[in-house]
Amino acid sequence: MGNQSKLQAEAASTFRTFIQNRENREQVKDLRGSLERTVSQIESTTVEKTLKMLALRSARCSVDAFFMGEVCYWKVYHIIRALLSSIETENPVALAMSTRSLIEHLASLAVVRSALEELISELEGQNAEKNIDRALRKAESIISRSYYGSSPKAAAAKEKKAIHINDSLNILQKG
Repeated sequence: MGNQSKLQAEAASTFRTFIQNRENREQVKDLRGSLERTVSQIESTTVEKTLKMLALRSARCSVDAFFMGEVCYWKVYHIIRALLSSIETENPVALAMSTRSLIEHLASLAVVRSALEELISELEGQNAEKNIDRALRKAESIISRSYYGSSPKAAAAKEKKAIHINDSLNILQKG
């Protein structure tokens, strides 16, 4: 068995395992419920209006990032099915297209992860409402772009453009 065949067999085995394990996601459902309960608890509190709004925005960033992660998970699941099929049918064109799609989706997820890390870093020890608002606005924009963004050709404002692979190059190079 040549190196390429061995690598393809290992990849196919890994893909099959991923596909088989997709149902084992109870912890993910628990986390989603916990995040949504947190938002509800914040909404029902009687704290100062500005503090409540900042807390809600922070919690919604978590919920939205989680949602984006879930959407990405299901896309990756189907891309992996396509990759497995490409290997099994020895279709190099489909394999190349699916590989590119997988890289683009994981890169988009890396951009969101980086935005959340930056948000946490910028919020740490922060007391100035203006700085908190700026940090939240930046994270909210990136998270929104990750799943609501339009084609760069169609969107005039950067805030409306979908995350492009070029947006993730610096993040992936740090990696």
